[in-house]
Amino acid sequence: MHVNRARSDFLGTIRQVSCTNLASLSLAADRVIPYAFTVTLSGATTANRVLYTADNKIKLWVIGGANSTYNVSYWGGYYNTPTTGLTLLQYPSGSSVTLTSVTTVILDHAYTKGVITSGQPGYASLAIGLTADGNARLDSAIAYTSYSISSFTDSLTIPQSILDTCATTNAFAAVQVSPVMTEDFSGVTLKMKYAVGDAIPPDGQKATFSTGASFATPCAVDDSTDTLYCPSANAGMQSFDRQQVLLPVAVLKDLYEAARVAAVNAGDLTALKAAIAGHAEVLALNAQQMALLSPFEAHFKEDAIHAIDTKTGQLKWATQIEGVDSYFMALTSLLTYDSYWNDAAISALGADSQAKDNDANGVALKGDLVYAATKGAHFAIMDKTTGELFNTHQYAPNTVVGGSAFGGFCVTSSGIAVGFATTDPQLGTSWHENNPYSWITEGGTRITNGNSILAAWDPVRDVELWAIEIQGHVQGGVSCIEDRVIAACPGGVGTCNYDAFKGTISQTVIPNPKYDKSHPFGIFHVTSVTKSMICDGPECWTWNDGAYVNKFVMV
Repeated sequence: MHVNRARSDFLGTIRQVSCTNLASLSLAADRVIPYAFTVTLSGATTANRVLYTADNKIKLWVIGGANSTYNVSYWGGYYNTPTTGLTLLQYPSGSSVTLTSVTTVILDHAYTKGVITSGQPGYASLAIGLTADGNARLDSAIAYTSYSISSFTDSLTIPQSILDTCATTNAFAAVQVSPVMTEDFSGVTLKMKYAVGDAIPPDGQKATFSTGASFATPCAVDDSTDTLYCPSANAGMQSFDRQQVLLPVAVLKDLYEAARVAAVNAGDLTALKAAIAGHAEVLALNAQQMALLSPFEAHFKEDAIHAIDTKTGQLKWATQIEGVDSYFMALTSLLTYDSYWNDAAISALGADSQAKDNDANGVALKGDLVYAATKGAHFAIMDKTTGELFNTHQYAPNTVVGGSAFGGFCVTSSGIAVGFATTDPQLGTSWHENNPYSWITEGGTRITNGNSILAAWDPVRDVELWAIEIQGHVQGGVSCIEDRVIAACPGGVGTCNYDAFKGTISQTVIPNPKYDKSHPFGIFHVTSVTKSMICDGPECWTWNDGAYVNKFVMV
């Protein structure tokens, strides 16, 4: 069992408990991870506040309440059990309150109400946010149960109402999700914690490990130091424990994203810059929470640049650019099972429903610097030897396809970073969907929601040199040749030759519509048009989604 004992004496996990096991289950309040404990405190506190002990072995999140009675839950992966009479400090004031009593524990269980397989009405609408298509979707729900307790060690008996609810799920015990595979969608979920030496039942074991990150785009290589610099994405799966430790980071990211969207809607560039600056706080909190993971979990870093020795394969350093990846947070614990859940069950799974995808997907070397770009529309520069992160810059909203995807990142000979991002609202979060604008450039241009952005950043002066609105949700590649940028034209049609310092256009190449037709590119139920290009000296090739490539000479 991989547990960081400096944080907690317990490992958290989530079980998919069968109805048979549920009926015979023996539970105690000190071994469940509940939706909430209802407690009384000696003084007042407020919702969304963290209460903690002086030794930092217990942390509780205040969900809500008043008049000294509050609902609290475990927070940040701190599962050690509180006791009555415990002195708790309030963050950030440090003022103290005493936990005088506990009266109730509330459990939340996710369960299946129905299954819709591919091709049936309603299938697409039941995806988790924007997770990749599977062969079934669950119409799911959460059942809450309350237990009266007088101490944190009281026994709990599963009520008949939950046993009856569980029985209704037996109809989904063997759902055919492909010609060769069935899935068991029966039972209810139950979040529990286990001490070192405990036997974790099989239905909870699969939520106790994470799988490593994928490298979805090419690495950069430095032959002089025998080093590969590889951009990592989110991984295929994340343990429940890792989820809980990093959940505070996801919450903070959501707060700043909501602030960015509000600023864009108000046309307030100053407020947008302030919200963007909050990314430094996100990275600081992420580093703090990463240190609380077990060595097994901490070794993996999502949305990061990994420096790897080409001769030995040893990792030299890894630097995260985005903090936790919320797309990863939507793929928690129950392996393929939870990939089918819809948003109605997210909170009972301990997951995050804002499925943003912030992969590091671009990397380039220039002098002593490593340049990187992410789907979260961040540029970043870091020290090539140590991985120290010097600076970041966000030039567009983060959406699932988002910034720098499909080759949409390059660095000029003068060290200017150039990125392309789509702002399609259907590829974002619920905050984006119904807004007329998606972003405000540093020059003050409000970008229409659904259009794209081409932007250039000088990291030495930390200045966005220019940003241009591109019509339509094109997935655009870019190519840097000396201090020129080859990218989609502002109208979304054709290829343009931009000055890297000013964004002015010196050349326009319009594809022959007879031979180069654009076709819808489907991803996450959204269609768009791709554009790619590459240059070798002044000779360039560009293509859309058709079967033909256009060659031109850059002037």
